[in-house]
Amino acid sequence: MTIGGFVKVWNGTSWEFQVAKVWNGSQWVERPVFHYVTNGWRAGWGEDSFSLRWTTSSNTGPFIADRTSSFTANVNIITGGTPATVNSGRIVLYRGSPVNGTYLRSTPLNFAFTSNTPKRFRASFKGIVPTTAPTVADAVLFDIINFSQGRFTLNTDDFPTANCLRLDIFDGTTNENILSDGGASRVLGTLQLYEVEYIDNVGGSGGTVTFYVDGVKFGASKTTTVKPKLVNNVQLWVNASLDNTTNSLDNLEVEYIEMEYEI
Repeated sequence: MTIGGFVKVWNGTSWEFQVAKVWNGSQWVERPVFHYVTNGWRAGWGEDSFSLRWTTSSNTGPFIADRTSSFTANVNIITGGTPATVNSGRIVLYRGSPVNGTYLRSTPLNFAFTSNTPKRFRASFKGIVPTTAPTVADAVLFDIINFSQGRFTLNTDDFPTANCLRLDIFDGTTNENILSDGGASRVLGTLQLYEVEYIDNVGGSGGTVTFYVDGVKFGASKTTTVKPKLVNNVQLWVNASLDNTTNSLDNLEVEYIEMEYEI
């Protein structure tokens, strides 16, 4: 397969290169698309793939999604107790009391997945997860959820193995928690990029989950038996789940949150 020319695209904050088209043996098609990240080129999937980023650099909001011309969902700051602040261009969220934290919540995401399951879904959180209690071992970094219908949640996790990430998925009937391998590259209290990617096993059960820290694969890929179900009216939360702040953190710093998905 011969790769066509590169194009330069504005992503909202800087210019990035993408592959315009590829030759599939008989015609030019728009797959794959490559995005340059910290540690090299990362493949996307072309005309059915979307990459959406909310940069949270103030304590006012709402935050508008970058990298799209038609996506309308915003991310808003929900203030319970202590109002959000800003540190070095990152919003800082607070726990407050267990039911009175400060967190981020999007408007409905309006997905349109076949059977409500994406072919590919990647969730990203860049920021600083504090090292102090409470619940630093279960930080809610990126939570897309509808209580009765589906979920896709990226967390930190330190039990029973230290220095892990975890993906919680729900298909409306069954929950599955996928734990990464532990690794020294996940360091709380430092500015890091935590990511998880689900690739669907189309026509079969579950799919494959891969974790990343700072753009580098983190441990071995894992297989799932459950497929995440993401209905069109789900919303995204950071530092809370369905407005429940029981697992909220004090001093959770967020530089940006991002999702990439293929329908």
